[in-house]
Amino acid sequence: MSWLSFTDDYTSQRVWDGMPYETRWMFHCLVEYLARTRRWDGRMAWTSALRCADVPDPEGCIRALIDAGLVEDDGHQVVVPEIEGFLPPEYLRPENLLPRKAKNQKKWRLVQCEQGNHTRDCPTATCPIKIAARVTGNAAGDESGNGPGNAGSGRVGEDLNPRTERSEGAGQRGLLDYGYDNDPVFGRFWDAYPHKVGKPEAFAAWLTALGRGAHPEAVIKAAARYNDDPNRNPAKTKYPQGWLNAERYNDATPEAPQRFAYPTSPWDN
Repeated sequence: MSWLSFTDDYTSQRVWDGMPYETRWMFHCLVEYLARTRRWDGRMAWTSALRCADVPDPEGCIRALIDAGLVEDDGHQVVVPEIEGFLPPEYLRPENLLPRKAKNQKKWRLVQCEQGNHTRDCPTATCPIKIAARVTGNAAGDESGNGPGNAGSGRVGEDLNPRTERSEGAGQRGLLDYGYDNDPVFGRFWDAYPHKVGKPEAFAAWLTALGRGAHPEAVIKAAARYNDDPNRNPAKTKYPQGWLNAERYNDATPEAPQRFAYPTSPWDN
């Protein structure tokens, strides 16, 4: 693909009067070759110029263009002096456009990740799923005593990392399939929490909490304390999603309710 700019009246100039169709086509192919190969100076080797167009006599066409002043010959190269008039401006050329395109794609991936559309291209530093996979992998390794990862393999969260599957369409990237069913550390939290309602929403809040830097073991212990809290009203127990989003795992350890000893009466005996 090449970006070219041919005005509607460029062939109506007097220099093109009587010019054969093959010669006109040869000039068009020379300009297209220069744009496609990013030769912004308008220079190309003779051998490349002769292969630009499938005309019967390419050298004769180039000579006709040289005689008309549209093309120049400096001995070893064919030069199109007016190439700037047919090429894209500098800010639209690939070497200047691609860095901006990559920057825009990076922003787009970040927005998609924040909206929950996770792919393998999500930013590693901010994607809650990738952060949760690393954190839960380290937690599982510490608990088993084998260091980071599983079974002493040295890989962080090998079995806990998001599974990546190819979609049916060729060349398409599969989405990260990372559900609560294949996260055993979240399963421990779910078992410890007293009010088991809204598991998918709770798992999303769990990933967000880990993405904020919460340690999974501390959250699980806080859930167990909340379960055993004598002051907790079972009818008003918070949903796990709201409990995690409100960072209630950072609450201080609840104190046991005080029991007052009423004075006894002599008639009680």
